[in-house]
Formats: sequence, C-alpha cells, structure tokens
Amino acid sequence: MTDLACRMAAASPEVVETTMVVTPANATVVASTVAHVGATSAEQAVRVVCYPFPDVGLERGVECLGSAAAHDAWRVYRAVDLSQPVHESLLRQHRPDAIVADVPFWWATDIAAELGVPRLTFNPVGVFPQVAMNNLVTIRPDIVRQGLAGPPVSVPSLPGKEITIPVSELPDFLVQDEHLSMCWDRIKASQLAGFGVVVNTFADLERPYCDEFSASTRAAPTSSAPSAYRRTPPCTAAATAMWTA
Repeated sequence: MTDLACRMAAASPEVVETTMVVTPANATVVASTVAHVGATSAEQAVRVVCYPFPDVGLERGVECLGSAAAHDAWRVYRAVDLSQPVHESLLRQHRPDAIVADVPFWWATDIAAELGVPRLTFNPVGVFPQVAMNNLVTIRPDIVRQGLAGPPVSVPSLPGKEITIPVSELPDFLVQDEHLSMCWDRIKASQLAGFGVVVNTFADLERPYCDEFSASTRAAPTSSAPSAYRRTPPCTAAATAMWTA
C-alpha cells in the first residue's frame, strides 16, 4: 500500500497529496518505505498521521497481522473495529477527495459515502487467491462439517484445471468459526458497495482469474501492477487521498 501511495504522490506531486493513516509501529515501516523510494517529490507529498493502537491484549509494537501470532489474529481484527471512531474523526477533519482502505476496514465505505468521496479497497494479495477464497466461501459449510480430517477440497468454479487444497492448508476462517468468518459478509458487502478494488497483480499473468474476479465484483480492470478494478470513470481532479491501514 505504501509503495502505491508513493507512486501516486510522485506521479503528480503538484496536485496529489497522500496521507497515510497508521498506528505508531506501522508508521516506522511506512517512513522507511517512503525514504527508500528516495524521490523528493514523493517524500514531500506523502504525510503520515498516527492514531493509537487499541488495547486488545497484544504485546507492545505488535500492531498488524504480519507481526501477530496466528492465534492472536482475531485481536488485530478487533483492533480495527475499535479504531472506527478515531478514523471517522480523522476523515471528517481532513475531508480527503478519496479514501483507500485496507480490506478489514469495512466501515470506511459508509464514511466515504457520507463525505461524498470514493472509497477503494486495497488488497495486498493477487487475484488468484482472492478468487479461490471467494469461491471456497460458497462451500464453507461443507468444509466446516467435514473438519480438519476431511479430504482435500476442490476449489469450485475456477477457470482452467481443477485445483485441490488440503484442509490443513486452508485459511482458518474457512475451517472454523473465528473473527474473520463472522465479519466476512460485511467486509465483502462494503467492498462491493465501494468505488472499486486495488489489487497486486499483472493482468496478463492472471487473465482468466482477472476476468472471473471482475465478474464477481462487477468491476472492470483499469491498469496493470498493481491493478485497479473500478465501476465508474476515475476521478481526474482529486487533490488529496487518505490511506488507512
């Protein structure tokens, strides 16, 4: 997400101002990435705004899924939900022309609608795993019923050859009830109600899956890597964008 924010800011520094809204531990990572880009225009156009990470029982400095233990992943999702009031306050204060929010920030779509600005969902993974997970969700009741001892699962409705995955390799939310499984529907609903989805892919590399993803999200691809999937023409006069992570 930070790389893309820097690229956007550097492309039109005279008209685009990017603000990254992150927690303190993540701010260090963002600052390092911005500095690594080394482009003065990007450094000047990318601002970082911090908000406190909610107390959800994690060790100090553990503020994202990448640094949290697997059994503590639910705490990170819980922290995201608890951060809604402070995010809403920041967005209303800065009133950006566009909002790019990470997948778990489902409520950002409603805030964007109230402000009259587009919200894009940023997804750090490629199109293929997204299509696979979306399709596997449709047979989740069968997966849960069979349990961990069940046979390898065939991913339904995938283009191309059949793909099977051992149950032990599936994401936890597909196998058992946990935080993500409980909020999956509202996350997907907010994604569909938003302006579009930004994904990390090369369209020519994943063309069949891009087409499938476009059909399932009712969106159309607009660029290469990262790719942006949108439903309406993009804004041409946007001056500020806020990225929430």
